Amino acid sequence: MVDPALEAGWRVRMQTRGIPVSMQDAVIRYLVHGYRPGSFLEAVLSNDLLEAVKRCDPVNEAHLADYVKFLYHFAPAQAWGTPERVALWIEAHAVLRAMAVH
Repeated sequence: MVDPALEAGWRVRMQTRGIPVSMQDAVIRYLVHGYRPGSFLEAVLSNDLLEAVKRCDPVNEAHLADYVKFLYHFAPAQAWGTPERVALWIEAHAVLRAMAVH
C-alpha cells in the first residue's frame, strides 16, 4: 500500500505544472506503482516527440511542454528519458509488486 500523502504530493506537483487532470491518475500509476502507461504517455516518458504528437489528443497536445518540464523537475531520472529506462522502471516495479504478494 502506498502512502496517500505520496500520491497527493505528486498530484499537487502536476496541478501546479499544468498536467491535465484527466492524465494525473495515469502519471501516478506509472511513477508510483510502475504500471505501463497508455501509448501517448509512454511516448512522452520515452522522449519520443514524434510518437507523442501522433498519439495525443488536443488537450494533451497543448500541454506537451508541461509534461517535459514536470518530468525534468520532479520525476526520478531512472523513470523516463529513453524507452529502455521506461521498460526497466516498469519491470522493477512489477518485481516489487510480485515480492509484496508473497
